[in-house]
Amino acid sequence: MTADRARIALVAGPDPGHCFPVIAVAVALQDAGHDVVVLSGGDRADDVTDAGVPFLTLPLEWPDERHADLGERLWEMPGRLAQPTADVLAPFRPDVVVVDTLTTSGAFAAELLGVPWVELIPHHLTDADPAIPPVGLGRQPSRNPLRRIENHRMFRLAAGALAAGEDHRARVRAGLGLEGSGRPALRLVASLPSLEHPRSRWPADTHLVGPLDHDPPWPVLEPPAGREPLVVVADSSASTVPWRLGAAVLDALRNTGVRVVVVTREDLEAWPTRCVVGWGPHGPLLDQADVAVTPGGAGVLGKAFLRGVPVVVIPIHGDQIESAARVVHAGAGLQVPTWRRSRGRLRRTVLRVLADERHREAAQRLQSEVRALGPTFAADLVAAVAAGERPVARGPQRRGG
Repeated sequence: MTADRARIALVAGPDPGHCFPVIAVAVALQDAGHDVVVLSGGDRADDVTDAGVPFLTLPLEWPDERHADLGERLWEMPGRLAQPTADVLAPFRPDVVVVDTLTTSGAFAAELLGVPWVELIPHHLTDADPAIPPVGLGRQPSRNPLRRIENHRMFRLAAGALAAGEDHRARVRAGLGLEGSGRPALRLVASLPSLEHPRSRWPADTHLVGPLDHDPPWPVLEPPAGREPLVVVADSSASTVPWRLGAAVLDALRNTGVRVVVVTREDLEAWPTRCVVGWGPHGPLLDQADVAVTPGGAGVLGKAFLRGVPVVVIPIHGDQIESAARVVHAGAGLQVPTWRRSRGRLRRTVLRVLADERHREAAQRLQSEVRALGPTFAADLVAAVAAGERPVARGPQRRGG
């Protein structure tokens, strides 16, 4: 093997929002001449091989009552799966392993094999920092002294919980016979500079790589004919969400004079002539969209901003709540909080984003930040780790105006 050709394994769970960014990086690595393989859930096999990348089945566990505990999901279960995952990886003899942030078994497996690993975070950076609002609550930066005092109090409370989590992680690693810090060689954050709040210190091992866009070669949905504004509704693809938004948005936009495409696996009744409902890749639709409506998954947000399309975010849970607040802060769209969701509010919010050109201008500023980022940039960083390098991150570099 030459010094510039590496064997790189990429590991992600089966949810599209976590697996598809990994596929995007795998394709870029393969295009650069590296030998790659993707490990994921068996139901992602066709999506990986359709992209021209070899596939291996990732050992998984069926959810049970134990998984209600966060420590079980984050550390104990990955600890049990670490050796089976290492056994799958070992015949490939990877030089480096790229691991989705939720698939900790891949990180443990890389350590068991004695190879470096790179963490791929498919959304904003979640590290706590005293200079920014508590990550995950969807709070905006504030100059209000009382709010800032409250933010600092929550930062101190979170520090205790994070320390307890690190202790739990250390116990699991010790049980696997692992030594050292267990930190990745690098972290890749699939976010944009303007969606990251200014921090007191940007981690030197953490690189912003922008949206990692990948669309499987599924049949493309054709939007309704006409010149009216096109609204693309991207329903959640996550396996754990308690509800879908397609039906609610479809009902809210009836008789508003817009064309609508709802990308969903739900069986919904479409309106005559001005609406299409079905399943297909988001990219070709967003190429034509005037606004996107989404729960705020990083994949769809990235696809929208790659194309300069403003968004309406209706967050359901998890990172979506934080993503929605950051989109609003950047001016690239509006959000409708789940607990305030109503037919009238949904309708008014979508129509406001369509009518206010400032949201599209902000989305286009985000688009301008993507130019030097993306899967190829991420692949170059992974290849550098395989070559024994550790590139130093400069932090968010904002572009556009």
